[in-house]
Amino acid sequence: MKTENINMIELSDEQLDVVNGGKITPKGEKMLIDGLKLAKATGVSKAKVLELLPQYFDMLSSQFPGTTMKEVKDYINKNWNKI
Repeated sequence: MKTENINMIELSDEQLDVVNGGKITPKGEKMLIDGLKLAKATGVSKAKVLELLPQYFDMLSSQFPGTTMKEVKDYINKNWNKI
């Protein structure tokens, strides 16, 4: 297999999203905000939300294939106090 031309491959935006992670879509962001509002309203702490994140991410990630768990975690950390 020749590898000298590998630097010449150009990826589309969609391919780059898969390689580098995607982004939270507006639909995903609304769903996340609604879930965080519910958690806060019922007294669930940010620490508990982050602890439970892997379970919920596993259940829901197929609905948002372009979003990574790190992106969701970063979003929660950045926006928790704004919600």
